[in-house]
Amino acid sequence: MEAHIRRKKIIRLGSGFGESIAANRNAYFSKPSADTPRTSYGWFISLAACCCFFVLLMGRLFYLTIVNGAYYRDLGENNRIHEERIAPIRGVIYSRDGEVLASNRPVSKRCMSTDECRLISHEEALEYEARGEKVTVQLGRTYPKKESVAHAVGYVGEITEEQLPVKNEEIRSDYHLPSEEFCQFCYEMGDYTGISGVEETFESILRGTPGKRLVEVDSFGKELQELAKVDAIPGKNVYVSIHAQLQEQATLVLERVRHSPGYNGLGAAVIATDPKSGEVLLLYSSPSYDSNLFVNEELDSSLLTSLLTDPQQPLFNRAISGLYPPGSTFKIVPAVAALEEGNVQADTIIEDTGIISIGSFSFSNWYYTQYGRTEGAVDIVKAISRSNDIFFYKLGEWTGVTKIEEWAKKFGLTEPIDIGISGSVPGSVRRKRDWYLGDTYHLAIGQGDLLATPLHVNTWTQIIADDGMYCQPTILKRDPPSQGDSYLPATFSSCKPIGLKPETLHLVQEGMRQSCSSGGTAWPLFDFGIPVATDSADRVAYPVDGKNYIQEPGKIRIPVACKTGTAEFGSPEEKRTHAWLTAFAPIDDPEIVVTVLIEGGGEGSSVAGPVVKEILEEWFGKGRE
Repeated sequence: MEAHIRRKKIIRLGSGFGESIAANRNAYFSKPSADTPRTSYGWFISLAACCCFFVLLMGRLFYLTIVNGAYYRDLGENNRIHEERIAPIRGVIYSRDGEVLASNRPVSKRCMSTDECRLISHEEALEYEARGEKVTVQLGRTYPKKESVAHAVGYVGEITEEQLPVKNEEIRSDYHLPSEEFCQFCYEMGDYTGISGVEETFESILRGTPGKRLVEVDSFGKELQELAKVDAIPGKNVYVSIHAQLQEQATLVLERVRHSPGYNGLGAAVIATDPKSGEVLLLYSSPSYDSNLFVNEELDSSLLTSLLTDPQQPLFNRAISGLYPPGSTFKIVPAVAALEEGNVQADTIIEDTGIISIGSFSFSNWYYTQYGRTEGAVDIVKAISRSNDIFFYKLGEWTGVTKIEEWAKKFGLTEPIDIGISGSVPGSVRRKRDWYLGDTYHLAIGQGDLLATPLHVNTWTQIIADDGMYCQPTILKRDPPSQGDSYLPATFSSCKPIGLKPETLHLVQEGMRQSCSSGGTAWPLFDFGIPVATDSADRVAYPVDGKNYIQEPGKIRIPVACKTGTAEFGSPEEKRTHAWLTAFAPIDDPEIVVTVLIEGGGEGSSVAGPVVKEILEEWFGKGRE
């Protein structure tokens, strides 16, 4: 259809402009012609569209309010009120002398999502905050003593996806919480948990009790107000029995030996205990590691990889987990067995012939092998002090493997010794196999099937030191400060006797005393004492009694009892030996038992002996705490 439009060539603007427009309206637009048809179905389409929209709207409304009404009411309520867990402050770990071994420090995290976070440095955190980006700050862990106490104290790490459900299921079970109920006591991703050492064993004590908040939020998740709050309860501080200064000195000494020219062993270990309480005064395994590596935001993953793949196994706690032939340090046990069973008495004499032969097999004494000499008539005391193999071959033959094994069990060798941290393993006396007299000979001098940890060696030494009383070793201090923020352990089990006769104890103790005296095998400990400057105003005051502390010109002499050990391992052709020495002092009223192992170190007297001497000098030279 064509619209008829006419245009005027000229429009005059003036006082009559309005009237001219009105008068000439029809001149611009002509009316449509009478035969133009009207559209009759447009209004019907519009009406149909409106009806369809209305039906859909009502259907959706019915679904939301009737079909799923309960679900959305619950969802709306939960979106309005949130429960949040408040993480507690972790307890501090202290040494027996009050030095901090593990404490807290703020760490910053950058979270891309609830499941993906990474530790960032303080400088990075400041940069993110300057840009207005969110940074999460929580308490991390720091270990001031680093490698020195790593195996004893352990370390923490962020809980893993594998650990999370296991630990939380245990917590829900303890608190009888259904799986769908909010759990303020549970762990969350990003939380720290103890992985090893004291950090692991006393996790529930150190961690504390989480708190919670009840907050109201709007539809965008913005907090409107706090409705209720239960504060978190900080974890208890834990005091361990480790003596920090003694630990650091032992670390220096052991590392010096391990890095000395000619040493080609893999590691070493030292453990010291209080013989009357069982408290562990010192526990060090070398090589060690820096616990801070596991909580360091600047950690290079290659460092962890090298730590885990290092053939020297720095994460391995040799003091409580390493199994070694104990060599002549074990002679204490068969000596006790023979005396208690009546197979040997104080006046029993055996002539040292240098070699005992059985058929085509020969068994020699170390003194004969090294110097071609014999030691004549030997009794039990001399046999211990000189570590005479000939005497112990015959002692083993007379006593028998069964009785030696029984007494080894009484001394705790065949069981793991729990000191309060994980990793302790049992030793072994013999395998189930055909047994020959030569095997008994080897067992009697600490070789053959016999395996023990340094902790086992220290334990049988402690029993002799404390007159036959076995005191369960423990990493915890028995009498920590009584402040409310410190963990007070339950009553410790008292020391108990293993059933030794006074005569047995006297003979073994005397043999160990002579071992550390002129003529014995432990020459570094002969005439042991602490130099004392008589004109020093701040010198240590010793309880000089003429027995345990003996005043001599320029020093206080302290009698030491000990047993050396040189334990063969590997192929006989290589002639490699572990160096052992275990000792206690003073003899009549002992304060400390020290056991040292140097893997592949050589002779116990010349290699382990000087290490024990320096540890005893540290303990007695600066006063005992």
